[in-house]
Order: sequence, then structure tokens, then C-alpha cells
Amino acid sequence: MNKINQESLPEDWVLIEGDSCDTFEKELARELPKGHVLKGITVKALARRESRDDFLFYIDDIKFKY
Repeated sequence: MNKINQESLPEDWVLIEGDSCDTFEKELARELPKGHVLKGITVKALARRESRDDFLFYIDDIKFKY
């Protein structure tokens, strides 16, 4: 996985660290509807936008083609 740091993120984005990663990963899994392209794919929460409900997730699955 390519490592990102705070300096590489656009303004208003912050890294997600510690227990928060797990929290946001589980939230995404709960909110995805049946049949969604990401359903069942393992993701890693990397960053979030402070002013909106936007998140950056990393997908390390060679079968995922999107």
C-alpha cells in the first residue's frame, strides 16, 4: 500500500488513525446495500474530509477492477 501523510492530502482532509479506522470501515460495510460493487471487499480507511461526510478508502484486492 502506498503510504500517505497529512502533507499529501488536500486542504480540509485529515488522516484517520487508530481505532477510528476500524469504526469507519465497519460503518461502510453496514451501509453498503446488497449487490453493491464494494460489498464483501476489504477496505482500509485512510482519510476523511472534515467539512463533509467524505472518506478515502484503500482497496488491496487484485480482483477488484473499478
